[in-house]
Order: sequence, then structure tokens, then C-alpha cells
Amino acid sequence: MQTQIKICGLKDEASIDAAAKAGATHIGLVHFEKGPRHVALDQAAALRMRAPAGVKVVLLLVNAEPGFTAKAIEVVKPDIVQFHGSETHQYLRVLKSAVDIEIWKAFGVKDAATLKDAD
Repeated sequence: MQTQIKICGLKDEASIDAAAKAGATHIGLVHFEKGPRHVALDQAAALRMRAPAGVKVVLLLVNAEPGFTAKAIEVVKPDIVQFHGSETHQYLRVLKSAVDIEIWKAFGVKDAATLKDAD
């Protein structure tokens, strides 16, 4: 199995180029207005186009409404959407049945109990 590396929070073309040159297999674009690495959807779409072939683009969303999630996927056209909020497994299951892209869910792990709850 090949090691995969995602560099997340990229905001400009130089960062995309540097990540790809360094061997990143994935680049992450954060769309979360309260976050310091936030990029608008139109900016994320432009950066997505900058990613070289073979580098997967991950769009990170936090507690996005279903309609907005659909719009974000349509505009940015990511390879993967990574959710970092309180999205339920039921919501993600419905979303996965409606879209033909990979879905990731991030979990904060404080201790063994939170890891078990994530399962």
C-alpha cells in the first residue's frame, strides 16, 4: 500500500504547486468562513483547476446544509468531500447515495471512548 499525504488549508496557487512538487497525493481546500484557512467557493474552484493530474482535491466543509453541500460540490468539483462538523452518519449515508464522489468524516479523538463512539 502506498503512503498517501494530504496537505490541507491551501489558499493560493503557489501552495498548490509546492504541495504537488513535495509529493502530496491530496490537497485540502477549506470552506469554513470562521476558519483562518477559509477559501470562497469560486476561489476553491480555481485552485482545484490548478491541482495537477494525479493529485486528489479534498473540499472540507463544516456543518453545511444539504443544499449548500450540493452547490459546493457542483462549483468546486472535488474528488472528495471531508466533513468536520457534527454531521450524522445518517446524513452522510443519504449524501453518499446522491453523489458519486468519495465522502470522508473527521472525528476528534480525546480518548478511547470517543474512538469507540466514532465507530
